[in-house]
Amino acid sequence: LDSEILESDLGNEGRDIDSTPRHAFALWTTYMFPFDLELGFGATYVGERENNVNFANQIPVTVDGYWRFDAMASYPL
Repeated sequence: LDSEILESDLGNEGRDIDSTPRHAFALWTTYMFPFDLELGFGATYVGERENNVNFANQIPVTVDGYWRFDAMASYPL
């Protein structure tokens, strides 16, 4: 994601929009077994991003990137 503040009354033009990572990725897949059981797995990545906690002094705080993994199961009753 290539975010940028274009206009601002706070003087922070040209900076990235807060909490917008440069890289993000999500992938999900599911599989339906012959006996109606469905299983799924997903992975999400959110890259490093900055938050501006003090607009007056332009002090950015960097938040580390992270991975999240999810799973699901379903069966009709």
